Amino acid sequence: MAERGRELKPKSMKRDEIEDYVKEALADLESLEKDDDLIPVAISVCRVTLSRLPPSDWQNRYKIVKNFVHYIGNRMPPPISISDSRLAIHILLDLEKQIPSRDKKKIARCRFFLAYLFSNSPAGKTSRNRRRAIKYWSLARQSYLRFGDRETWAEITNALAEAYVQVYKGEKGITKAINLTKAALKVFTRDKYPEEHQIYSDFVADLKSELRFSHPKHKKWSPIRARVNR
Repeated sequence: MAERGRELKPKSMKRDEIEDYVKEALADLESLEKDDDLIPVAISVCRVTLSRLPPSDWQNRYKIVKNFVHYIGNRMPPPISISDSRLAIHILLDLEKQIPSRDKKKIARCRFFLAYLFSNSPAGKTSRNRRRAIKYWSLARQSYLRFGDRETWAEITNALAEAYVQVYKGEKGITKAINLTKAALKVFTRDKYPEEHQIYSDFVADLKSELRFSHPKHKKWSPIRARVNR
């Protein structure tokens, strides 16, 4: 692995040096990912690499942040570091603004990651951030519908349903969640996706049974988590 102890200010790096540095970092991350015990090291590599890239270099920052979100979202044992999740959110919010509007898929992916972190990370577990999760799930949902990616759209739709239950207690949140999950079930049919269909159907049944209570007691499950690694 490359030596990363020597600080190198972004402005001192030429374009070809930046590209070489990013390639080296990505190679390091690929090797680290093979061992779960080294994931904290991978996160450190991500943090250092992001700190050395110019803020305007959104293309390379996007490459690194994909790994970063994956590691803190999927691979790290709980609890996920609050500082890591806050850093990822901050970087993604900046990236969303920097990516050219023509690159709609990368913008949608940033919004997907933001929604995921606002929903699942320690830094996202506030009333304000859960409402932000609804915002970003909704934006990502619109994008994936336009892309024609029905499976991802359906998973995002269910994640949005979970967010509504968290934010809007009682009948309002449950009713909205039921309607959203029913929409997802039109994609995850019993014939094509038997496992997902059963999970989503159980979720709807649980929500319906809880309509008379203010706090639904549905099972904790999150099929959206698998998408973070894509």
